[in-house]
Amino acid sequence: MKHLAWMWVLAILMVLAVPVAWSQEQEEEKGQEPAKAAEEESAEKPESKESKVAGTPYIYSGPDTGVGAGFAIIYRDLAGKVGRDTSFSASFTQSQYQEFSVDWTEPDIIRKGPRLNLYANFENKPARRFYGFGNDTSKKDVCNWGWTMYELRPRVILPRDDAQWRARLQYSYQYAMPKDGTLEDSEDWRYSRPISEQFSKLYNSSEFDGGATAGPGIYLIHDNIKDRFPIGGGRSEKVFPVSGGYQELFFNYNGPMFGSRFEYYLAQADIRQYFGFFKDNTVLVLRGKMISTIGEVPFWNLPSFGGGNDLRGFNDGRFRGKDSTQYNIELRQGIAPNFKWPLLGGRFNITYPFLFAFFEAGRVYDSYTDLGAEWNKDYHPSYGAGLRFIISPSIVIRFEWAYSPEFAPTLGSIYSSLILNEGEPF
Repeated sequence: MKHLAWMWVLAILMVLAVPVAWSQEQEEEKGQEPAKAAEEESAEKPESKESKVAGTPYIYSGPDTGVGAGFAIIYRDLAGKVGRDTSFSASFTQSQYQEFSVDWTEPDIIRKGPRLNLYANFENKPARRFYGFGNDTSKKDVCNWGWTMYELRPRVILPRDDAQWRARLQYSYQYAMPKDGTLEDSEDWRYSRPISEQFSKLYNSSEFDGGATAGPGIYLIHDNIKDRFPIGGGRSEKVFPVSGGYQELFFNYNGPMFGSRFEYYLAQADIRQYFGFFKDNTVLVLRGKMISTIGEVPFWNLPSFGGGNDLRGFNDGRFRGKDSTQYNIELRQGIAPNFKWPLLGGRFNITYPFLFAFFEAGRVYDSYTDLGAEWNKDYHPSYGAGLRFIISPSIVIRFEWAYSPEFAPTLGSIYSSLILNEGEPF
């Protein structure tokens, strides 16, 4: 584990910083001037007309799912408790893809500050793309496999979710049941091949029997981001970051003593920096991320790229390996800073539309020795642009188009690859 030594050093420093920062923040709170406290109390009393609950329908189209639709509902400050948020989302597609998730956050579980978060998720994906392992897999090797997956993850955040130095302690349990692909697509015969035909060794291995991955994890975070539209309520969630940085280290162990069939270690580093210009209406975002694993990692949990928020111009799972690195650069430009479209008497508002363009590159490695020798070689680029805006209660909705050398943009592809999603990618 020598290649992780630098991450362990940073982890020790961040672990030491969290309790120190906590004690400093508690002292600051105790020494708060009465006039300031009264000012804050009076500022909290006026209630906004904006609704605390919102539902967002969405549609999307992708080569793996076909045309799909879904919705997400979020309720902030549930039952009048500031910081108690819950959300529910569901997706359905023409290929019988199904996904349901619930996320609950309970503030002040011990005393003022620490939070409990509970996340549960279910997925049924009859067809997922698989290309093999490594950074140089050919798109001609594509085939399909399916899975059903259940996931549960309780998490405690301390000292506070909005503290500059904070930690997240969690236990995650995932049960996966992979299965042979059943896709029948006359327009893409390669993708229609089942994994049992194209990668018979993997399909016939005990790994393909599936099972549980479970174990503890810890996030160590330093966050001094300034947000243009702070949500408040002790939340770390950001709407439109304009300056500052975010540094995160994550360590995770999965093993039999925690109910896992597979035993492995995972370490992740995620660094972001935001630069605001022209009254913070123009923001440049730089990001770097690295993941390294040791042990028996099931193929579905290997670091991978494609779709989502990582190498958006490639299909889901396009590259898989034991380790990965990626870099992102994104330019965000507000186009109507004072725009506000009130709906239902101001209960819901659409505000601050902004354009963005991005370039990103990433690659995977077969081992940590490759990571050390080839960290600056053979990256796969992805690029794109889109439109985002904010709706009540402080939710970012994004439309984006993403491409890569595998999928050159054409007029037809610009229309068909429209993605509608919620939240910033980073």
